[in-house]
Amino acid sequence: MPKKPLTEDEREMRWRKALEKKYPGLPEQVGTVPDKYVAEQHGLSKERIRQIRTRLGTKSFRSVRLSDDRVLLLGTETDAYLAEKWGVSSTCVRKWRKDRGIPSLGDSYRQKRDDLIGSVQHLLGKVNDPEIAKRLGHGITSVDVLRYRERCGIKGASKRRKAKIDRSEIVRLFEAGHSDEEIAMSVGSKSGHTIAIIRTSELGLCRR
Repeated sequence: MPKKPLTEDEREMRWRKALEKKYPGLPEQVGTVPDKYVAEQHGLSKERIRQIRTRLGTKSFRSVRLSDDRVLLLGTETDAYLAEKWGVSSTCVRKWRKDRGIPSLGDSYRQKRDDLIGSVQHLLGKVNDPEIAKRLGHGITSVDVLRYRERCGIKGASKRRKAKIDRSEIVRLFEAGHSDEEIAMSVGSKSGHTIAIIRTSELGLCRR
């Protein structure tokens, strides 16, 4: 039994699905920005975009006039937020912003963050990253400090090594009759209990 021929609407539906699959986002993008810009984004000619737009029944893009007030808002909010507010695509807002050399909201934050960390660059590598982040505040994290330091080629602050307890000094002081607490204070140990363990288990020195 021969297949039922597709209706015009069904053919258009299949065509649109194939177009969306090959060029994701293109059907929604045409008409919201100039054809030339859409062509550059998808690697097609301006004429091909015009043909697609015409078949979709979408009118050509008419630039929304950017008032001075709107220009001042570029980069202060996300492109998506301004696009929704002004009734255009986020691609359009991004193009306006880039054409004027205005950094995105995220770029602005990163620059402010780096400027803040850079203001204490003399501490990088000398004070540990979490401590620097705590001093700076403003949402700066130790990871932010770490990444900035690594970009600058600065090594991290070295961790202090525990002082090695001089065993020979323990023997000398023990034989001189000093208590474990007194020995601990002399050799820089935290407690006499630590000295007692070293004295008995390692050095075999027992008190009578």
